Amino acid sequence: MKKINIFVFLICCCFCTVKAQSIASVFNSIPDKILLPLDSIQRLDIVDLYNAGRAARIVNNLGDTSRLISLNENYLALTTGNLQLEMALLPMINDSKIICVIKTVCAPVCDSRVSFYTTDWKLMDSSVFFNPVEKNWFILDGVDRNDEYFKTFEEALDMDLMQFGFENDGFSLIQIYTTPQYLSPDIRGKSDKYLKNEPKKYTWNKIRYE
Repeated sequence: MKKINIFVFLICCCFCTVKAQSIASVFNSIPDKILLPLDSIQRLDIVDLYNAGRAARIVNNLGDTSRLISLNENYLALTTGNLQLEMALLPMINDSKIICVIKTVCAPVCDSRVSFYTTDWKLMDSSVFFNPVEKNWFILDGVDRNDEYFKTFEEALDMDLMQFGFENDGFSLIQIYTTPQYLSPDIRGKSDKYLKNEPKKYTWNKIRYE
């Protein structure tokens, strides 16, 4: 069914005109409900500041400072308080493009949400393009899950916090299991014994992240 959904999406895109060719243009057209702190004028201003080589920061509508920390043709990163927004313009196999947005909130442990949109900001089914692993992927192979110490450690992992981020301008995506960061120091100290140290990495293949 997933392959059928992807095929239908690609066929539909063949009849669509890609109006936005750069991440700056899709950022400027982003609906306010997706990026509440910055209105359209502020988005234009912060991009102009960045392109002029000046400090790209402005006071937004919530009274916080928004900073544009990275911008090129296909990738953008913006921070506002404890929120980080990353956007990548991803090419599809039929020469159309889609937008991937990562919103990360750190309070203080970071947790992210990944969304996909058309270039005119219609929300799409994320599972068509990306299926992140669950916490069991981060547990080391060979761990005795019947061990009482491991059971105590696993019981403390009572929520799934995941941080996502782009690498290589969005063509790579990483996933970090951040739940252990909120544990007490004595329990967190056991994480190296049970959990992998490296993030899960995905690569964009012009159809989905694999």
